[in-house]
Amino acid sequence: MKKKLIISVPQMFSMLFISRLVVETTYSEIMTNGNSIWDHILSAWISFFIIFLLISPIYFLFKTDKSMDVLDNSYELIGRAGGLIAGIYAIYFLFTCVHTLALFKVFLSNVINPPVSTEVLLTTMVIAASYGAYKGVEGLARASGIILFFMTVSILFIGISLAGDLDTLNLNPFLYRGTESLFGGIMFMVSRSSCIPAMAILFPLAKGNLKKGIFVWNLGIYGLISIVIFLMVGAMGDFLQTQLFPVYTAASIAKIGNLEHLDALYLGIWTMGIFIKLSLFFMLSGECAKKVVGEKLGRFFVLLFGVIMIFFGIFLNKNAISSGVFSSDFLLISMLITGVLIPIILLILKKIKIKNNKYQSITT
Repeated sequence: MKKKLIISVPQMFSMLFISRLVVETTYSEIMTNGNSIWDHILSAWISFFIIFLLISPIYFLFKTDKSMDVLDNSYELIGRAGGLIAGIYAIYFLFTCVHTLALFKVFLSNVINPPVSTEVLLTTMVIAASYGAYKGVEGLARASGIILFFMTVSILFIGISLAGDLDTLNLNPFLYRGTESLFGGIMFMVSRSSCIPAMAILFPLAKGNLKKGIFVWNLGIYGLISIVIFLMVGAMGDFLQTQLFPVYTAASIAKIGNLEHLDALYLGIWTMGIFIKLSLFFMLSGECAKKVVGEKLGRFFVLLFGVIMIFFGIFLNKNAISSGVFSSDFLLISMLITGVLIPIILLILKKIKIKNNKYQSITT
């Protein structure tokens, strides 16, 4: 069945940009096991080109039939076994939600230490995200446009503030301490590219120039990462090595005139980003459920997934983000399976089917 184009390409990539920004504004030398966050500028631009390669299988699969997402193709090409593919994607999207909640919990516990229980805050966030997912992609797309505007303004304020404190003595030559941070940064950035599997579901829903959208989104992500790293290192130097969330630390010391404590802007940015990312991936897991149990029942699975996430949020350890299941190796493998391997297999099967259909039409 032909899918209805219900959002624009800019709206789709606004959601994906915000989702990616949630991760990229929280990484540090501690999380990436590196010794120089400065080298992550090189990591960013190498990752920039890698991402184009990783998106290619999904893009070319979509080009074979623009009305079908990866789940539609799996059912068409392998029949009922397509339900297994839908299950794999649903698990991956839910796992991404768990990872996001773990990151949120670590941040709340180690940086904010709020007077209210972190479990209560997590539960509130999951309930809000579940409702956002239940309302569908159109509502999320509209909200993302507004949130992206405020995020852009906030980032601009913080960037201007840090630019005034730049010290060139903090800017060492690239790879001054070896290549460990370079490769650690690449692994971190690429492994957390959960937006790539998301594209496998979202592409048929968006209207517009997809190639341009991919390029602008990718350039925006890694361009912003490079600028943020440049400003942080230039303003704070080696002090960043001791910080679990260096972007938050940079925001907390930033000020413009009488406007101080810009960390409040960072908190607003990050909280809104968490909401969009959780809502989007709840919705995507719900789309997978619809393929298995049907449209009506599938919508209620979004709420069920929210209950499951509340359970995980309550029982996640505040240091869960450092556990093996959230390691870069595991995240990379799971992303490659859903974002690259499955689309490649389906693309090959699709090409074989198209070739056979052409051959049969000629012989008949």
